[in-house]
Amino acid sequence: MPIWGIDLGGTKIEGVVLSDEKVPKMLVRKRVDTEAARGYQHIISRIKLLIGTMAHELGYFTEKIGLGTPGAIDPISSLMKNANTTVLNGRYFKADVKKALASLYKWRQLFCFGRI
Repeated sequence: MPIWGIDLGGTKIEGVVLSDEKVPKMLVRKRVDTEAARGYQHIISRIKLLIGTMAHELGYFTEKIGLGTPGAIDPISSLMKNANTTVLNGRYFKADVKKALASLYKWRQLFCFGRI
């Protein structure tokens, strides 16, 4: 099963898909600028763009994506904290990313059932 991962940094967002855990082979690797100065929603849209680009190149999407962030999600409040990309702090980052990716999940379902 392929492994998808995203590294969100202050200046770049990089994504990779590896073939599997045992003998990982890089299937795709993409990078986009974070453009954090354009705000929180723009960062979310850049993550979506990157994941969508990787899914398009591979021809499939996944339901599980590892996402490394420049901060932590508070386990009690679910808010992002301690991020050096300060526009992330105090936001429901995980929920907002899931919401943004919902259309990609729909694309995956349609693609899998041959509706596209």
